[in-house]
Amino acid sequence: MYRFLKLKFLRLLRNSSTPECIGRGVATGLFVAFVIPYGQMLAAFFLAAILRGARGLAALVTWVTNPITMPIFYTAQCYLGSIILGRPLSFPQIQTIISGVVENPSLRLIGKLSADLIASFLIGGIVFGLLSAGTGYVCITTMVRYYRKQMERRKAGKRGLPINGRA
Repeated sequence: MYRFLKLKFLRLLRNSSTPECIGRGVATGLFVAFVIPYGQMLAAFFLAAILRGARGLAALVTWVTNPITMPIFYTAQCYLGSIILGRPLSFPQIQTIISGVVENPSLRLIGKLSADLIASFLIGGIVFGLLSAGTGYVCITTMVRYYRKQMERRKAGKRGLPINGRA
């Protein structure tokens, strides 16, 4: 598993796009993952196209909220959103509702959710999405720039060229 993740991460760093484009793709995917509960990959792909980010990467990053992590993230964001709205919901209450929706997603069940829970989900999702998107953008663009600079240094060293103006 470690090797698989390492290879995927290196593939991300080796993407031929600009660091900013890669960062926008990751940020878009992270934001959409927390705000839109279903159809995330499609929404992230089109939003990344509009924002000129890495579209495929945006769609893949939405998997940060997968069937295993959804109950955890969505419960936390509903709780945060309910606190922001001033109508705190309890963790057990939120967990019961969300686990029911995740296990059996149907429009009828989603339609029965209270307006408080939906508003809490959206407000908490926007907060989580903005925080994760901002952090993801800064981290990924910094990592891609650093990786590319290291690769340039290695190539220059192999060719016997001066590195940073030194002979």
